[in-house]
Amino acid sequence: MMNRRILVAVAFVCGAALGAGASEVSDTLVFEQVDKVRIETRDTVQRIVISGQKDDPEMHYVQRISIPDTTAVRRQMRNVRDFNKIVITRRDDKPSKWSGSIHLNFGLTTLPGIPDGDVVRGIGFEAGIGLTADYNPFGKKNQWSVGLGFGYRHFEAPKNRYWTRQSGVMTLVPFDDAQTDRNASMYVSSIELPLLYTHRFDDRGRWAFSLGVIGRYNMGGTDRRYELAGEVYHVDGGLSVRPFSVDGLAVLKLRYLPAFYVRYSPMSFFRDDRGPKFRQLTFGVCF
Repeated sequence: MMNRRILVAVAFVCGAALGAGASEVSDTLVFEQVDKVRIETRDTVQRIVISGQKDDPEMHYVQRISIPDTTAVRRQMRNVRDFNKIVITRRDDKPSKWSGSIHLNFGLTTLPGIPDGDVVRGIGFEAGIGLTADYNPFGKKNQWSVGLGFGYRHFEAPKNRYWTRQSGVMTLVPFDDAQTDRNASMYVSSIELPLLYTHRFDDRGRWAFSLGVIGRYNMGGTDRRYELAGEVYHVDGGLSVRPFSVDGLAVLKLRYLPAFYVRYSPMSFFRDDRGPKFRQLTFGVCF
């Protein structure tokens, strides 16, 4: 049977020392038919452990080596038969402090301060997608993020009424009695600019808490549909939504669960003096 060997080259590990049961061949240590080889890297120090050798099962070789380059390699091999199954992972000793991430969110939005009955079911829904650039100046547990995203909110109007603009003011008016199969809503699309701070309670981010603000550039409209004399009509209209608003945001991340968020806009939904004064409060999940 072909003789099995493990070669630990000095050129790779930046130096080696003679150990028990090892023979020196030029700049290479040769260990024949070893039972286990483990090579570990921690920052700039590498540790090599070789256990068990042909005719010497008690052989134990340990070598610590300083690595001056910027690449660290970790290898593990339990048996020489696994030689072809070694997995090598490369990483930088000084990882970048910047990273990027993508986010999705879905939530239910209430409208505190709106007159009773002005919104059917009292809630709307929101959805959003965004990208953030994440900065970790002091390790993984503290992170600052800035980003760009798109958000959408939708609100149903109360039964038998719809939103319209009269003399520049948003008003709820009733459908005509002859109009049937009625449905009306208003919607807002937003370009979003988040600024967040996140604290992780472990290095993997399985438990984390975020606080921040989101600036929003808003565009909106109204939509109503009804049937009259057997024909279906679909009418779009404008919405005097506030063009720019700022939301406060809090996010809680729990292990094995999606992140939960609360989002509050202290500014009135409509422009000043352009409609009823109410605000927006959202509860949802994000990924």
